Amino acid sequence: MKIRDTRQKLIEAGAKAMLVKSYHAVGIKEVLDDVGVPKGSFYHYFKSKEHFGTEVIEHAVAEHIERLRQYLADRGRSPLGRFRAFFESGQSCYHNMQYRQACLISKLATEVSEMSPTMRAALKSGLDQWRTLFAQFIREAQAEGEIDPQFDPEALAGFVQFAWEGAVMRMQVDQNGAPLENFRVYIFDHLLAR
Repeated sequence: MKIRDTRQKLIEAGAKAMLVKSYHAVGIKEVLDDVGVPKGSFYHYFKSKEHFGTEVIEHAVAEHIERLRQYLADRGRSPLGRFRAFFESGQSCYHNMQYRQACLISKLATEVSEMSPTMRAALKSGLDQWRTLFAQFIREAQAEGEIDPQFDPEALAGFVQFAWEGAVMRMQVDQNGAPLENFRVYIFDHLLAR
């Protein structure tokens, strides 16, 4: 296995394990065993578990950003329709997981932000990138007359992001989709409706 391929497989295995468990509950040996990498090789790929965790966060952020960009680029729908479809796909994904797993970024944000400035910086960067893309959806929808132009796109994007993250957290606690549906109805049928 090439170093880059092995490193990527370790990151993907770590992300999967941390989503099911947590950053602290996942052992390095568990990830190495999952990928079939010899014990003791971890530090050939990563400086520390914290460095590994940061790479897992950056990987998860990149996947999410790519998904957001795909919705943003879909010119087959209106801007607001694309924004709504993005969140509806999230609802569907959580439904398929029976509402038992949250977003890895949300999960790690509550777990590691206090203990690791490096991981917190990676989380903040990812969340800021999401908000920037949300604001782009909103600006495009405003230009099309779908969202009130009096709303500040950045502030509204932040509010939508905070509301979604809160709904996801409550979904996980309740283990049902009601919080996500409540988010969808109030954000798209009331707040953003014209």
